[in-house]
Amino acid sequence: DWTDYITKIPPQILERIRTDQKSLTMDPTNNEPNLTEEEYQALQELRNDTSLVIKPADKGSALVIMDRTDYVHEALHQLQDHQYYMQLQEPIYPEMTNLINKILTTLVQKKIITKKQANHIKGTDTPRPCYFYLLPKIHKPPQTWTVPYQIPAGRPIVSDCGSESYGIHPPKKPLQKND
Repeated sequence: DWTDYITKIPPQILERIRTDQKSLTMDPTNNEPNLTEEEYQALQELRNDTSLVIKPADKGSALVIMDRTDYVHEALHQLQDHQYYMQLQEPIYPEMTNLINKILTTLVQKKIITKKQANHIKGTDTPRPCYFYLLPKIHKPPQTWTVPYQIPAGRPIVSDCGSESYGIHPPKKPLQKND
């Protein structure tokens, strides 16, 4: 029992712990800011400047601030590569939602998965389109960039958070009948 250890701690140490404990604040809103007022203002100005795009670098922990037109140039450069991307005339997620739901219903009826598993896979009732963005590859040699020394290539990311297929992923462990 852990309470036995408290009785073995010398009283002066216990008192010191209690004093320290009282001085610690658990409310993070009372912390002192780590930015000066000028730094905070500069950060707000950068954040609100619509001519800039701020993204984490593809590798490392750098933050990349790019001119929006350069960022869009790289995005269009990638999206126009028809080997990987095809422009759709309209969103497909409403149609895909219906298809996924039909497949899940069939799997439940055939007792391949449980209703609970189907509900987990199903995702949200109001899916949203996937979100495409780029992480600048500033670690690559500048002479190999899309526009050498000016516009770095970007790693394309398609975020499906909240999409119709968000719940579909390989399970961390094999599905069990009683899951």
